[in-house]
Amino acid sequence: MSTVSLGESRTAALPRSFLLWLGAATVSTWGESALYFALGWAATGIGPQWGGLVLTAITLPRAGLLLVGGAFGDRWGARRSGSWATR
Repeated sequence: MSTVSLGESRTAALPRSFLLWLGAATVSTWGESALYFALGWAATGIGPQWGGLVLTAITLPRAGLLLVGGAFGDRWGARRSGSWATR
């Protein structure tokens, strides 16, 4: 039986490709958020109804695709191909 003392750390290092993907996804999400904020801000400068219309036009397709994608994912499950599935 092996024991780990309090000073030791047993964390596995994350793969470099995952860390690169995580960084890129984070920067992409920040960029999208800034774009949507700027579009709403610019449309509100024309009038409040235009701001609401633009923000609705941004949000509704994303929400609809999220619901449809969730339904497909629940129905057929995760894809089981690729090198990560064999590990």
